[in-house]
Amino acid sequence: MQTRKDLYQAHRLMTQRVALALLQGKPGAAESPSAAQASAPSAASWSSSS
Repeated sequence: MQTRKDLYQAHRLMTQRVALALLQGKPGAAESPSAAQASAPSAASWSSSS
């Protein structure tokens, strides 16, 4: 059985890895942020519907 110290260290490691992955990103990924923004409706299209 793991001790509290082991569980804390595992949690801290995973938190650091998630934060690092979010900060680094992958520009060559299948869906880049610029592609997602291009497919999203713009603010102008929302306001023109009224």
